[in-house]
This record gives sequence, C-alpha cells and structure tokens, in this order.
Amino acid sequence: TPYIVMELLHGETLADRLARGPLSWPQAAAIGGQVAGALAAAHAQGVVHQDIKPANIMLTPSGVKVLDFGIAAVTGRREDSHWIIGTPAYAPPERLRQVPPDPSADVFGLGAVLVEMVSGRKPWPIESWEDAQRSDHALPALPPSVPAPAAAVIREALDPSPLARPTSSFLAQVLKSPDRTMVAPAGGLIAGSAAVPPRSAHATQIYHPPAAKRGRSPAVVAGVALLALILVIGGIFFLTRALRPDPSTVTTLPTGSPVTQARPAPASSPTPAAQRDAAAILLALRQAVDAGESAGQIDSDKAKDLRKEINEIDRKGRGKDFTAKIEDTRRRIDDLAEDGELAAPLRQTLFTLLDELERQATLR
Repeated sequence: TPYIVMELLHGETLADRLARGPLSWPQAAAIGGQVAGALAAAHAQGVVHQDIKPANIMLTPSGVKVLDFGIAAVTGRREDSHWIIGTPAYAPPERLRQVPPDPSADVFGLGAVLVEMVSGRKPWPIESWEDAQRSDHALPALPPSVPAPAAAVIREALDPSPLARPTSSFLAQVLKSPDRTMVAPAGGLIAGSAAVPPRSAHATQIYHPPAAKRGRSPAVVAGVALLALILVIGGIFFLTRALRPDPSTVTTLPTGSPVTQARPAPASSPTPAAQRDAAAILLALRQAVDAGESAGQIDSDKAKDLRKEINEIDRKGRGKDFTAKIEDTRRRIDDLAEDGELAAPLRQTLFTLLDELERQATLR
C-alpha cells in the first residue's frame, strides 16, 4: 500500500503570526528568502506550488517550511479542469485565464505575501475570483522600512506580466540575510547544521518555542506517555483488523490512489466467495484499463488488446492455464511499458490487481 511519511513540525503558520500584526523588514526578508529558496528547489524540478499564501508557510525552530503541495502541478502541463486553482488574493492575474502552470505564478504569490508581512494587510482587497476579475492589481505602496532594491524586486514580482517577474532563485538571493539563524531559537538546532552558530547582536528572533511547563516529574510523564502509546497502538491494531476492506471491494486508479467500490449485487443463486472475489478483481482490471485510456495513459488500440487479455484470463477460469495466462498478461503489460505505450502508474495498478487475482486462484 503506498503511503507518505511527513515531517512533524512545531511552530505556527505565518498567517497565525500575521494575525498579531506586521513584521519588521529583517523578519520579512528572512522568511521570504527561505520561501524563495524552497520554491527555487521545487521549480528546478519542474514543480509549481500554485498556492503560496501565509497559511501555507510555517515558522519552526529549524527554519521556514513551505506546506501543502496538494494542488502543485508540472510546469507547462495544461490542466483539463473547469475550476480555477489557488487562493484569489494571492493568485496572479493570468490564473483567471487558466494558463498552464508556470513558476512565475509562485513568485507573484510570494510578492503578495511579502507585502502582507511588512504592511499587515493583503496587497488588494480580494476575497473571491469575482473580486480578482474586477481588480486592476495596481502595485501597492510599501513601508519606507523596505530597502529600495528589495522594494523594486517585490514590485517586479507583482508585475501583471509573468515575463517581467524575477525567478524564485533571484528573489532568494536578493532577500538572503547574512544572519542565517534569524528564525531559530537561541541554542537550538537549525536545518543543515549541528547547532546554531553565534548570533548577531542585531538578529531578530521570529519564532519563540513555548516555555517548558513545571509540574510532574519526568518519570511520571514518561510512564503516562508509555501507557498512552500502548493504548493507541492497541486501538489502531484492533481498528485496522475491524475496518480492513475486503480485497474484492477495492480497486486502484491509474494514479495509485485506492478507491472503495461497491460490489455488484449478488445473483439469485449464491456464488462462492472465492469466485465472487475473482470476479470483482477482473472487473477492477477492466475499469483500470478504461480509466487509463480516459487519462491518456494508454491509447485506445492497446487498451482494447488488454481488455481481450483480461477476457481470456476470465475464460481460463482456474488451474495452470489460468496462472499461465496471468503471467502472459504481465509480460504484455511490461512490453507496452518499455515501449512507452503504457504509463508507469497504470502498469503498477494492473500488476497489483493481477497479483491479487493470482492469490485468489490459490485459495480455490
């Protein structure tokens, strides 16, 4: 089963911090520089975040983190959707035209965030896409505390024309602070080094971890934590066993995301469980091929051939011919994938279902 392991972060979002008021320019520059660096790394891999805003930026003891790549997209790949992606107040004007994803859109979002950090308010009074459509996106005034070179780059980042905006890597260089520990607590750890080097007298701390509370002894706290951990693990074990889906009710889309699917209604005469499971898996195979064809992961002719292979497996029923046909189908899928005629995610989905079908055959 595919899964994602995510870093556990401690701190607060930039949105939470801005709720208490604007930041000084050194603080805003430190945060903006690290966000720009993160975006530059993503852009170098062809990934566009598409939703840069204070709520997706987190201030932690180890530095600034960019969160939520849930609607990220590949640079230049046009999305076939009928809705607009992102948050209106931080989206560039071209987003309304649903142009292909481009790194310049993230730069625009970061420009808007920089303005909000130093002024305490969004650059424009935009709350909806209708507001964005009516807005002229006139460049906002910046506080005099923002150095002239930085103010010029922020205005370029907010230029209505994507071609006029700087790159994220250039923004990272402009905003780079000589004090690399600006967002780290004194004496704490910072990403990329064993410990924080000596702090400048002018360094401004952005995130203050909560002070440790006095109270119970460490031994009592450890005992309570261990008991809680045992209870949680036990609960997860029993819930997992109780809620584990029947393999015959689960299919997988070409993207690899599991989707629970209702079983077909049973026929008037009862069907043995193993046969019913195999039938459901064969149905899932056909549906995976259909979904892959719709998503452009396999062309129509090759999809038609694969459906014939699946029908042939269905006809073999059981025994050596059945497992031999499954193996033939695996080789056919591998050949298509090697020739670039079948996408890797669809290949993995089909292989997973074929493995499940072969296991069902051994239970008969």
